[in-house]
Amino acid sequence: MIGTGCRGKHFGDIPVEYSILPIGFLNFHRIEASDAISLVGANLKSEEFLNLSMDEIIDLHLEYIDFDSFFVKKLKEAFVIEDGSIEFISSICCTNQLFHCTLVRMNQERIGCFFSNSQLNDTFDQNLTVSNKLDSRIYNEQQSFKHLFHTFFHHVPVGIVLVDQFGKIEDVNNYFTNLFGYTVQEIIHRNIDNFIVPDYLLDEGSDLTEKALNREVINYQTIRKTKEGKELYVLIQAAPIILNGCQLGVFLIYQDFTSQQQALDRVKVTGRKLEELHRIVHRMDACKEENQVYQVTVEAAANILKLDSSVIVALEKDKLVPQAVSGNLSILDFPTISSTAGVVGLAFQSGKTIYYGDVREVEIANKIRDDFRAVLTIPISDIGVFQAISTEIDAYSSEDVKLAELLVGHTEEVIRRISLKKQLYYQANYDALTGLINRHYFNQLLDREVNRAQQYNYGITFLMIDVDNFKKINDTLGHLAGDKVLRDVAKLILENVRECDYVVRYGGDEFLVIMTQVDYSQNQENVDRVITRLRDSVKEWCEVQEAFLRSLSISIGAAHWNPEGAMSIKEVLYEADIWMYSDKKEASA
Repeated sequence: MIGTGCRGKHFGDIPVEYSILPIGFLNFHRIEASDAISLVGANLKSEEFLNLSMDEIIDLHLEYIDFDSFFVKKLKEAFVIEDGSIEFISSICCTNQLFHCTLVRMNQERIGCFFSNSQLNDTFDQNLTVSNKLDSRIYNEQQSFKHLFHTFFHHVPVGIVLVDQFGKIEDVNNYFTNLFGYTVQEIIHRNIDNFIVPDYLLDEGSDLTEKALNREVINYQTIRKTKEGKELYVLIQAAPIILNGCQLGVFLIYQDFTSQQQALDRVKVTGRKLEELHRIVHRMDACKEENQVYQVTVEAAANILKLDSSVIVALEKDKLVPQAVSGNLSILDFPTISSTAGVVGLAFQSGKTIYYGDVREVEIANKIRDDFRAVLTIPISDIGVFQAISTEIDAYSSEDVKLAELLVGHTEEVIRRISLKKQLYYQANYDALTGLINRHYFNQLLDREVNRAQQYNYGITFLMIDVDNFKKINDTLGHLAGDKVLRDVAKLILENVRECDYVVRYGGDEFLVIMTQVDYSQNQENVDRVITRLRDSVKEWCEVQEAFLRSLSISIGAAHWNPEGAMSIKEVLYEADIWMYSDKKEASA
């Protein structure tokens, strides 16, 4: 076969298919009626290994006596390291009709293979006979050369198989037997497809072998099985072995990429998990409350990260309180603990992830259940702690830890965002001193309640409340004492109205109670009862205060708005204010 010359991937009498394999090929012929050999075929890998250009290779003519020493020298030059020692391993294999050798750097960066027909070896022997073995050095160098490449063949880090034209194995190297777990005796002369091809891939294996025997190039990724039945991902590269136009068999290389494929599979799984976590973030963003975020987190840990069971505890005062669980756990499995107790407390205080493959070996662990083994604990900043638990030892990989930390990181961000929204909402709508609804929020709230009252046809009662002589308290006892009075009075009002009622800090020392769903004309007794309860509560509060505050009192004015009435909300509020001042005058009289 004539190739494409120096610009192609090979030249001369060598099958073009060989150029696809990650090895080098050389084919030598004896020059008739002379004691020389010439190179008649090569590929670019040969050029790389021997450090010769194609032009040099084309013109290469060697005497028999120089053949071994020339190539050994070139190989040494190609694979020499800095201290001058040889850094390559080699092998040789002879069959009935073929001679081949392979080589590889020990760091596995470069692989090469050289072929010639057996005529060369026969000629060596004939030459030695004809010359009556004039120089035994030729014979010794030949044997040394064969021994050198025999080492190559059995140490090259890919499986090499020579298959005859019937698909039966002529020879294999050590890597192949070690890879698949067979001895040479177990597989020699057997059909290549009868022992390493899984049952469900028998048709595929036969098809590949048939293509190779029909001189088709094979470069195929598939699965093969070992003697023990373990499946391996392999790259099979094959090309026909042709001599003088006749196919002698098939040359096969098996490269094991199981670890690479498994790593790729893990990357794909991780990628899918990351995509799903990205969608989970959108779910978290839609949550309005922290507990909703906690529940989404533990569900994602179970369904996406495949963590067996998990729990989230959140800081409340100085305690870590269970908020959400997943798996076969219950909130009751986790008691409230101190923020410094056990592994959970250690992670919370240190701010670092803690993983134990077997928690039984950890003295400080919170041994909640006897069947707990692997425990992964991740702090959620100063918010709380996420903990994943498994009944299996060493259940979580480093990838599990990283993905869980990523999930918890999203949880923390969303919790902080919700907390910030609540803070901003509170600051905008509630009084900082008393915690009551402020005047701004009152206006929004009132519009909403009026619309609801009109829709369902019920009334609203307003109680206007004022602290008597409050200015005198500030002037006499100071503003700190005045602030305490306002906070305590606000608390008393909240304690004595219904949960459905609203309490507003209406002015400096004025409060407004909005009693919804109340018909004053029909429920005047209930309203009066609330007013009496408020006065009594303030009176009881005064009895335990300083002497100056024991005479503290409040004035209350009530007014009712009806959707069908003639008075507007503004007029009703004014009326409540008038009645409040009237009450104040009566109290001071």
